[in-house]
Amino acid sequence: MKQFNKNIILYLLRIGDFFIDNKIFLFMHNIISFCMFFFYKIFYGIVFKHVSFDGKEDHVLFDSEENNTILKIQKLRKNKGMFKNINMVFICDGNRRWAKKHGYTDTTKKVEIGINKIHEIILFLYLQGCKSASFYVFAIRNFRRASDELSAIKKYLKSESIKKYNLKVKIYGEIERFEDKQVVENISKWENNSNSINDETFVINLFLAYNSTECDKDKSNLRAYFDDPVDILVRTSGERRLSDFMVRQVASGTQVKFISPLWPELTISHVFFILLQQKFERIISRII
Repeated sequence: MKQFNKNIILYLLRIGDFFIDNKIFLFMHNIISFCMFFFYKIFYGIVFKHVSFDGKEDHVLFDSEENNTILKIQKLRKNKGMFKNINMVFICDGNRRWAKKHGYTDTTKKVEIGINKIHEIILFLYLQGCKSASFYVFAIRNFRRASDELSAIKKYLKSESIKKYNLKVKIYGEIERFEDKQVVENISKWENNSNSINDETFVINLFLAYNSTECDKDKSNLRAYFDDPVDILVRTSGERRLSDFMVRQVASGTQVKFISPLWPELTISHVFFILLQQKFERIISRII
């Protein structure tokens, strides 16, 4: 009987993997996400806002001046215990492929789309009570890419938008590789500003000009060395490799999920079901 129950559990987990990973269910995830956005807006007045580099719409996450909205968000977070203290990491892969597929040629717009997805996931994880959200945004090897993409990344890092984060932000990586004094200064201001106004129970980790091989060499280098706990690592785009990221953490037991959707296709529904599956697996591991 015990073996029978174990087989049922494994079967259910495989069904969960298939639902999360397979693109044929993407429309269902989009519908579920739309319903979740609608729920947050109608019942809590919380709107998932976007950012643009031209200053036309610069509300990042939520406006620090909207005190009522902030109080609602913080109250909702405190009432969420199901995914409390979970640390989730994303390898943001597939942004360029998605842009090419949908006919985007403006490099700045491509980067905006990827950044807005990061904002969306951050706010959702914060609302779910998670402890941290981490994103592998730009690897050291990415400096070999076209100069226009690097310029678009720099444009974002120089923009005023990054100063409007209401949550604690930490940047990891060899940022001096950007060879831009304003980028380095803006990143420092970004971190300092976020440290003075944010909710200390949640942290956003962004990895720029980073890889594990180079950045794990010196434990005393707080800009490069990352040693926080990681519960789940998700890589989008269907690629089944770590790309020299979180190698030490994965070797220590971090759960890894490789999923097919490209980065802009990832929805809060995907993230919710990944969290739910991880929670279910933890419960089952204690029972079996």
